[in-house]
Amino acid sequence: MQNHGGLSNYCKGCGTSNIDAYGCQGNDCVNIRSGCMVEFSLDLDSLHEVSSAHEANAGDQFHELRDSFLLKTNIGQWYITYYYELGKIASDNNMINAGNCVDYLLFAMDIMNIANEIRNGSPTSIPIDDPMKDKALSFLNDFRANITDPIVLGYLDDIEQDLNFFVNQDVAFIRNTIGL
Repeated sequence: MQNHGGLSNYCKGCGTSNIDAYGCQGNDCVNIRSGCMVEFSLDLDSLHEVSSAHEANAGDQFHELRDSFLLKTNIGQWYITYYYELGKIASDNNMINAGNCVDYLLFAMDIMNIANEIRNGSPTSIPIDDPMKDKALSFLNDFRANITDPIVLGYLDDIEQDLNFFVNQDVAFIRNTIGL
């Protein structure tokens, strides 16, 4: 597992971020909804194809995941940074479009399920298996094709190393490793 810099780097009202670009300015937090959070809209037909149960509240679920789970650990804070940085890149490079938005949404739901399994699952369950790792690596490779920034390429390397470290590990191991 990567150290991910060893410091908190994400701020949501706490004033503890060490890097201004990740949400804080001094001891004051920047409103993450106006600037660094990149959102895109999907047409309702695509959402119905994926899951009518998620169409109305998927955004709320991801905000709840961020606020009640990811913010609690250093690695979770880094994954918030990765989410916003990669979301901006996806938006700037038109990586998510009508042809693949369902794939991205399904992958996001997979990630949500993994996070929920880590939070609430049986200690012996395996949230990240080889097929999920391969699916995630495919998305990482799509991003690598659109990125030249060495910092963001480093983020992708960190994510890949975490995938390699946590694949086929049980929930108890993951919780212990990330400090839950």
